[in-house]
Amino acid sequence: MIVLCWSWPSPGIAGRWRNSPGRVHGSPFHLARVFHGELGSSIHQYLQMRLAHAPVAVLDSDGALTAVALEAGFATPSHCTAAFRARYGITPSDLRRNVRTATAHELRRISTADMLDRI
Repeated sequence: MIVLCWSWPSPGIAGRWRNSPGRVHGSPFHLARVFHGELGSSIHQYLQMRLAHAPVAVLDSDGALTAVALEAGFATPSHCTAAFRARYGITPSDLRRNVRTATAHELRRISTADMLDRI
């Protein structure tokens, strides 16, 4: 049962939440209790934690955002993007692009300041 819980499809799971306990022959209360007992957090807390780590994963990885979304446990990249945008107000690709642009500008500023100090 825990394998099912760890591979929970996406943060927007209201309908799936009601249907999933039947797949493991239990009630929603039992599934939530077992999940909490094994992992030390509620299903909601787990989903929020997964989403909280998403910006770090996006920025730490140079790989495809699809791989980041799937590694974070989202069923599809579009689920990840929708949840990310709802929580942070920006898409993962926009975050990556904005940080890289800001970093490039900062590096140019630092290197220009360094060159001017040497003159």
